[in-house]
Amino acid sequence: MENPVIELVIFKAKEEISAEALKEAAAKTTPVLQKMDGFLDRELSIAENEEKWVDIVHWQNMNSAKKAAKAFDNEPDCQEFIAMIEAETITMLHCNSVLTSVTKSNTI
Repeated sequence: MENPVIELVIFKAKEEISAEALKEAAAKTTPVLQKMDGFLDRELSIAENEEKWVDIVHWQNMNSAKKAAKAFDNEPDCQEFIAMIEAETITMLHCNSVLTSVTKSNTI
């Protein structure tokens, strides 16, 4: 059985792009990701100082993650989001999950 994979993308938005605009453009790319083989879920976060963004996508395996990363750039519905990112600031990592924990429940 293959380990799930975390795709971690850290980047800066172009200076003239608002956080709200980037969030809306990113939301438009989620349906594209959801149709890709091996997609599990996605979370987009912004750093406390609002300088850097972190896009986390969980995939079933490394093959799915790498295949999706290549396809994403060519998807028409992803172009608006891609155009908002300072390309030279992108750091992308594909990480094999080696330990997961269960979220603590608030129930008694």
